[in-house]
Amino acid sequence: MQLPLPIAEGFVADIGWIAQHNHPKDQRITPLPAKERKAIYSKLDKTISSLLEQLSSLPPSIQWEFDEVGMGNEPENYFEDSLDSGHECLGYSEHLVDAVQEKLPKIQFLIGEALEQHKRPRARPKQNENLEETIQRLAQVFQHYTGRDQMEKHRYDETDADQPYKSDFFSFLYAFFWVDPNHRFPTSQAIGNAT
Repeated sequence: MQLPLPIAEGFVADIGWIAQHNHPKDQRITPLPAKERKAIYSKLDKTISSLLEQLSSLPPSIQWEFDEVGMGNEPENYFEDSLDSGHECLGYSEHLVDAVQEKLPKIQFLIGEALEQHKRPRARPKQNENLEETIQRLAQVFQHYTGRDQMEKHRYDETDADQPYKSDFFSFLYAFFWVDPNHRFPTSQAIGNAT
C-alpha cells in the first residue's frame, strides 16, 4: 500500500490485531435454550434485588460489626484516596456497601438489556458471520489508511475463477486471507459474498 513508515506501523498493528482475532472456523458460543437463559437472568435479577433490600435495611448491630471489621481491613491509603471521591465521610465498610448499592442497579439494568437484546433469532444464523465481521474491520482499516471507499471501482470478472472479484480492496482481502497461496480459505466466492 506504499504507506510512510509511521503510518505503516499503525497499519501493521491494526492488521495484526484483526488477524489475531480472525477465527474462520469460529461457530460462536452456542446460545442456551430460551427457558434456561431466562431462568438464569431471572435468578440474577432476584438475587440483586434481594441483596439491595438487605443492604438498605441492615440492623444497627450488623452495621457496627461491619464498621469494626472495616477499620481493621482498611487499605493503607484509604483516607487519602477517598478524598474528593464522594466517600470521604464514610468508613471503609460503609464505602464498600455504598459502592455495591450504587453498582448493583447498573448491573440489573444490563441484565434486562441483555435479556431483551440477545433474544435468540428465529431466522437461520448467518453462515459467515465471523468472516463478515473480519471483512468489516478490514474495510475500516482500508478506508482509514487509503482514504478510499472499499467498494470503489470493484467489478466481477467471471473469466477469472481464482479471483473473480476485482478491486484494490479485494486484492487487499486476498492478501490478508490467503497468506499461503496453496491454502485459499475462505474461497474467493465466500469473500465476495460476505463483502
